[in-house]
Amino acid sequence: MNFLNSGYYFRLTFKHLALMLLFISCNPLYVPNKNDINYTSIKYNNLLEGRKQYINNCSSCHNLHLPQEYTKEEWSKILISMQAKANANDSIINLISEYLFEKCKK
Repeated sequence: MNFLNSGYYFRLTFKHLALMLLFISCNPLYVPNKNDINYTSIKYNNLLEGRKQYINNCSSCHNLHLPQEYTKEEWSKILISMQAKANANDSIINLISEYLFEKCKK
């Protein structure tokens, strides 16, 4: 049996191509790095904790939005409206805010 003419090669190649396109098209959620502390007064650990809290508190109900999808004002309104639904206290919301505001739309 000729491997290239069997159709298996095409399916395998198409599957790999589809997976590559999926990974390329996904815009990853911002991950703070140590260089961020040079540009902000927010502590690096707060940014990491804010990201963790954002993922833990928000992804349980819906898909996460990228920080740059909204402005600071828009994020503020969203967080206020979602705080009770997420059962998040003010300190958690502050951490999430710091994280989202770091890379929000200007």
